Amino acid sequence: MATSKSKSKVVSKEIIMEAFMEWCLENNKYPESFYPLQKHTGIAESELYQHFNSSKQILQEIWENQHIQTVEMLQNSAEFSSYTGREKILAYYFSWIEHLMQHRSFFLFSLQQDKKPSLKKPSWLQHQIEFFDTVLQESMQNGEIETRKFISEKYKEAFGLNSMFILKQWEKDESAKFQTTDQAIEKSVNLVFDLLGKSPLDSMIDFGKFLFKQKTF
Repeated sequence: MATSKSKSKVVSKEIIMEAFMEWCLENNKYPESFYPLQKHTGIAESELYQHFNSSKQILQEIWENQHIQTVEMLQNSAEFSSYTGREKILAYYFSWIEHLMQHRSFFLFSLQQDKKPSLKKPSWLQHQIEFFDTVLQESMQNGEIETRKFISEKYKEAFGLNSMFILKQWEKDESAKFQTTDQAIEKSVNLVFDLLGKSPLDSMIDFGKFLFKQKTF
């Protein structure tokens, strides 16, 4: 029989998302429709549809919210605007993982459920990539990283891949206070920024251009 959990409070997206996470952990699967959520929460299906159009959309928004809340927190910080690009992305990753930690059991469950490879980027990752692109554009303008023809536009994708790497480290991290994840963030971000700055890569590109012009091969 449906419970009356929702009758004493105003139904919001946040309440529905919390209920969704709770249901998933209790049943070890995603709900295939709104019916199980309706029984679990006592929220009428018609009211659920006022906020979401499917269970899939709830899941999508749960992940997207971690990114949105992370960016909002950083932008509300007085120091964030003065950070270098490297510092901004480091701060983003550390804060993002802190947000995920608040519901670690659910996100680990979700990562296990979504193991099937897909060519389509999840929406939360696309939002991250857009954020990274903004930071990287600023970094190119101030000379922190190099602008490279045909390559610069792919910089943001490198950090998209890095997000998946960090998630993987966090998923399997059993170290005290998740120190391994912290190290993965610091070392991977520093490596990418070192590569995007003035580096041997530029000499390789220049040499490649020379060989092409000279028709050496």
